[in-house]
Amino acid sequence: MQEQGNVDEALAHHAGAVRLFRAIGSRLREGSALYYLGAAFLERGDAGEASKLLAQAFDVMRAGGMPRYEVLIAGCLAVASSDAGDVDGALAWLGRARAAASACASEPALQATLGIHEAHVAQRGADAATRLALVAKARALAADQSNDDVRLALRLLLAQPELGPRAPASALAIARDGGGFRLPGAATSVDLSRRAPLRRILIALATSRVEAPGEPLSMDDLVRAGWPGERIGSDAAANRVRVALATLRKLGLREAIVTGQGGYLLDPAMAVVLEPASDGE
Repeated sequence: MQEQGNVDEALAHHAGAVRLFRAIGSRLREGSALYYLGAAFLERGDAGEASKLLAQAFDVMRAGGMPRYEVLIAGCLAVASSDAGDVDGALAWLGRARAAASACASEPALQATLGIHEAHVAQRGADAATRLALVAKARALAADQSNDDVRLALRLLLAQPELGPRAPASALAIARDGGGFRLPGAATSVDLSRRAPLRRILIALATSRVEAPGEPLSMDDLVRAGWPGERIGSDAAANRVRVALATLRKLGLREAIVTGQGGYLLDPAMAVVLEPASDGE
């Protein structure tokens, strides 16, 4: 469906895979799912969100000794850096990709994918004739060795004909202190500065979303976040959390707060950014 242009739907499926593999403790499959989730964000035009997810995926696969995935992920991170205008970062990630590719010389499709990512990065700052030559080279690589990763690399290259920064997708913006949030596309924020438990629960969910996409927070986690230091009976505590989550959903987070195996989380398919602390306005 991603190749058919249904990127948002694909994001939801990739995010579900991240949650599933994390729940069953399959670390390498989780890393693979993070790669595909990050790549989908990249194809949607959100280089910032893609970079966060892809960097996590890279660390997982490097620790697991998976050089093939290191090539794929580092190549996408080079593209994300290039699209964001970070030339040095793009070249550094290409260097990591090439180093990992040396262990995968017998995989021509993987080498083709890296070649297309290299062409993508090389386009920035090049003259028109050079850009046309790079696109022609990328098309030839894709025609000779075609798989999902090759076709993704080519789509990413062809999606930016003017070579300007790619516009970030709408994101759920949350104040770093949890004091407020702004829904994607909204002009104003929802103020939580005077609602301490809601604020603390939201920032716990947001922090988990940024640091460990797909990992739910348990009921106990949310009780400790919302009412730190209080001694509350288990039934009363669970009821407080349910009421708090219901309130956050009514305030606009109905689609953002989802249930995972063992708890609650912010949907990994939704881009989330943490902004400076809310001023309460």
